[in-house]
Amino acid sequence: MLMQQIKRYFFILLALIALNLMMGSCIFGKRSSSGMRQAEKMEKQMETESKKEKEAAIKAHNDRQSDQAKQMMKDAKKREKKANKNRKRSLWDRLFRKDCK
Repeated sequence: MLMQQIKRYFFILLALIALNLMMGSCIFGKRSSSGMRQAEKMEKQMETESKKEKEAAIKAHNDRQSDQAKQMMKDAKKREKKANKNRKRSLWDRLFRKDCK
């Protein structure tokens, strides 16, 4: 009886220590210096700015096109969508078989 209690407490103690070590390692991975956080923030801001510039350039390009060219691009996009529809993997494969390409 006493031996079983000792084993149980030992197991609980061991589990708590393991849990503490696992949680501690997760916390250390999240910490970073203020310089790193600021650099990441600047990088994210530059990404969003470049994305906005790219979208503006594409919009300007599309605005310069004639109506006939716009219609041709629209038709080409529809044909491309139809052609690629047969190549699309099934929903089951996309959800559960990620290694299969």
